[in-house]
Amino acid sequence: MSPRRERRREARRQDLLEKAAEVFAEVGYEAATLEAVAERVDLAQASLYHYVRNKEDLLAQILLDLVARIEATLAEADTGDDPLLRLRTLCRLQVSVICTDPAGRLLARHGDLRERAAELAHTGGRYRHMIETIIADGITAGAFRPVEVDIFAWTLMLALNATTWWTPEHPLSPEEVADEIFSYFVEGIVTPARRRRSGTTSRANPAPTAQPDGRSEDT
Repeated sequence: MSPRRERRREARRQDLLEKAAEVFAEVGYEAATLEAVAERVDLAQASLYHYVRNKEDLLAQILLDLVARIEATLAEADTGDDPLLRLRTLCRLQVSVICTDPAGRLLARHGDLRERAAELAHTGGRYRHMIETIIADGITAGAFRPVEVDIFAWTLMLALNATTWWTPEHPLSPEEVADEIFSYFVEGIVTPARRRRSGTTSRANPAPTAQPDGRSEDT
């Protein structure tokens, strides 16, 4: 295939993925049909099979393409070596995609597919690894306290994916919602004084052990 034909085919495929995401988001993935998708992109239904094997393969391609775009945008962001800025940028990017892009809502709701499951699992793992790397770098740099990195990454991903509730009528923008979630994870909601009184700690950052004279080991 010539480069020109390859570019046309890829442009057609991207249009198919975008329009299919719209259909899936409007009526729900389960209720959507390939016939409706074909009508939206002005293609004969038989022509869809030049691009996808079935409806689940179409959804898988939408998700894989979206994660690749998120990764590329994050890589291009001007965050330098600041782990805090990198983490906030990732939070804003993911929430923005979920709140404003039909494909983003599909990513939050349909991450577990049989079709191309291994590829999706690898992509999701790579995305989660980005978060884990940011946290690990922040711990090494002294920007973050020691935490269980994998637990933090999983929990943050779930919190960001849960923003499918957002609507344009909400008083906060997607970026402001992302910053709010970011603040919960980075700052917590319990004041340092109250945390000391209650003994709230993590396994990675245990509470100081009290000595017989009432002092703690870190004093």
